[in-house]
Amino acid sequence: MAEEAFNLSDLIDEYLERESRPPRIGTYWPSEIGHCTRMNYYKRFIPTKIPSEKLRVFKSADLAHSFAREVLASSDRVRLLTWEKSFSILHDDFEISGRLDDMILVKIAGKDVPVVIEVKSVSGKSVGHIRSPSVPHLYQIHPYLRAVRSSVGIVWYIARDKFC
Repeated sequence: MAEEAFNLSDLIDEYLERESRPPRIGTYWPSEIGHCTRMNYYKRFIPTKIPSEKLRVFKSADLAHSFAREVLASSDRVRLLTWEKSFSILHDDFEISGRLDDMILVKIAGKDVPVVIEVKSVSGKSVGHIRSPSVPHLYQIHPYLRAVRSSVGIVWYIARDKFC
């Protein structure tokens, strides 16, 4: 057996590359709604390999989402109804397809109200600098609201370094 350099980081990169899903022509993800049309075109017609650093950031965001889900599921103040709910909205010759992060039931003015939660992880130790949701994140939550017929949504920012 030939001796090769062994690097555990390479195992992570190989795993993340296998798990990545390339975009399909005619199908768009809600997270792309706020992006430039040219960028969406190039992603589909002239695809490039996603750098491993970016795949690692995506994975760390998934881990933050898992943590948020655990928090919601363990709370006695809200009820977690569903998570990672897949949906598809067809319109003429294109499709908006995705998975909403979480949906909870909250009591507001004595009524049970379904609320869509869109978790956004940000780098750093705090989200204190964020005063309002970004416009693309607001665009992104609308297809989720339509798919589950809810009128209330929250964009929840979580700092990846400290989960606050």
